Amino acid sequence: MFGHTPAKVKISVVTPSLNQARFISQSISSVIEQQGDFDVELFVMDGGSSDGTVEILKEYERKIGRLETSRISLSWKSEKDMGQAQAINQGLRLSRGQVLAFLNSDDTYAPGALQRVADFFRRNPGLLWLTGKCRIINAQGREIRKGVTAYKNFWLRHYCYPLLLAENFLSQPATFWRRGLYEEFGELEENCHYSLDYEYWLRLGEKYRPGFIDEYLANFRVHPESKGGRGEKLRWGDGLDLIRRYGRPYGYILPLYLFNYVKMASAFRLLRWLGR
Repeated sequence: MFGHTPAKVKISVVTPSLNQARFISQSISSVIEQQGDFDVELFVMDGGSSDGTVEILKEYERKIGRLETSRISLSWKSEKDMGQAQAINQGLRLSRGQVLAFLNSDDTYAPGALQRVADFFRRNPGLLWLTGKCRIINAQGREIRKGVTAYKNFWLRHYCYPLLLAENFLSQPATFWRRGLYEEFGELEENCHYSLDYEYWLRLGEKYRPGFIDEYLANFRVHPESKGGRGEKLRWGDGLDLIRRYGRPYGYILPLYLFNYVKMASAFRLLRWLGR
């Protein structure tokens, strides 16, 4: 059945990676150290890193191989690709889980997150995707931008599709969806480099309302090399294209999106100037 969740859930997590040796151990550990009555398969799709990432992946492969459990698996490959969306799509094609997600190689899950996700889907067979709260952390793992987090949490509790069109307040690392949605809506758009998650949420949200877990599920890391730390103008262009595509039934959405973009971009510039 489309919304059926078996007694023991398998969660498939895809991690795209490129030269993230500095953070990828934390990301992988946050997945494989999750405890609970679920299985998890992790696919690391590396774009041909040259910074020691491959050696880290080999060590984790050996470490998991020594574990006396079949509930955790790690598969990986390292070869040149055409970007983040293509890497995620490649991993999703390999996945077998009833629940899907992707976690960037500099982000992490909070302890207990995957158990909360598995329990939520078991308790709510009619809900096909979900999102939760997400902290923002810096390169050292310290929480930053608490005001931005509080702002997003407020809108998460008041979700409706027009609000999502006006502003992306869903956090990608804290969002999960059932395999049935993947089968219905297909893969991420590979030419949408800076708003690939937002495009997917708009696609899903146009038809289905997400559930909400009012707990912290993940940590989104901001640092100078991350997409969250650069590429503002490119995200702006991606976002405009998406609003023109999905927001046509809502004539007021485009000016509201423009206002919200300028507001948030100004806030982030101020935070960067303040070193936060």
